[in-house]
Amino acid sequence: MEILVIGGSKFIGLSIINKLLEMESSITVFNLEDSNSMSVSGVRHIRGNRKDHALVRKLFEKEQFDVIIDTCGFEPEDVNIFIELFGNKIKQYIFCSTVSVYDFDKIKSFPIKEDFPLKTDPESWNNEIRYGSKKALCEKVLMSNGKFPVTIIRPCYVYGPNAYGDRVEFFFNRIGDERIVPILPIGNNVMQFIYISDLADLFVSAVNNQKAYNRIYNAAGEESTTIFNFINLCEEIIGKKANIRVFDAEKLTGILDEEELAGIIPTKLYHISFYFDNLKAIRDLDWKPKTTLYEGLKETYDWHRQNRREVDYCIDEKLLKLLNGSIPNSERDYIYGLV
Repeated sequence: MEILVIGGSKFIGLSIINKLLEMESSITVFNLEDSNSMSVSGVRHIRGNRKDHALVRKLFEKEQFDVIIDTCGFEPEDVNIFIELFGNKIKQYIFCSTVSVYDFDKIKSFPIKEDFPLKTDPESWNNEIRYGSKKALCEKVLMSNGKFPVTIIRPCYVYGPNAYGDRVEFFFNRIGDERIVPILPIGNNVMQFIYISDLADLFVSAVNNQKAYNRIYNAAGEESTTIFNFINLCEEIIGKKANIRVFDAEKLTGILDEEELAGIIPTKLYHISFYFDNLKAIRDLDWKPKTTLYEGLKETYDWHRQNRREVDYCIDEKLLKLLNGSIPNSERDYIYGLV
């Protein structure tokens, strides 16, 4: 079986490639030249930018594949070019979407199932709404292509070794370095994770599986948690207590800009409650997440200790000035959300 993986350079794509190598398949990876997957043996590489459609046509005009796994499509044009090139020539297109496609403002009950309302504002000023809406458009384009079967997989928050820009790392660093751990006053919101190897297993279980044709699946672990329980697990794994400080994000906007605020308080991890139904994937694909949250965090932390990146605490220092009394107590209480 010939499999093309689009975007196997980093976290999710690289993990899928490593799982696919356990199958009797020929794997081709299409990604940028600066790619971690270049060091993976047994994989053929095609280098280029998927946004360059003329180049994509040139690179793939004579290629033949059975299955395409797309881990990085963001714009409808990103998938349209592959529909154009491979319509009626492939057996299946597997697309990595996201639970961010769901319109959480319209969802009033849990667990969230695959047929719940989706975001529909790809031009929104809000990055999260725009991202989810564009992913939803990609799904729509693929599911309506009429040329080949499609499988859509919607991961919730993915964590594990090799993650980049990881919010789990945020907590490891601050607890381990005995810094303050800023959180919002919504610590009891429900959140859900999926460990990277479990997600990769789900993708592989869908490959060439007719039960997955023209189906959409949530990808989520079995456990739900809160930010406080999550921090407790991190404390247990690291062996240190977290110095938690609760801040009202809206009241910090006059002190930190939007980018700084996102960097110091990872609100997207738990800014709303969510819990996703994964029973459809379990039923159709003979798949089940194997990794508990504690086990996954422990493996991730062990990797983190060996591969730690430099941490810039300059924004943390701004918050420390607030804690150390550089502004009047009344204003500090206001910022902390106490008044």
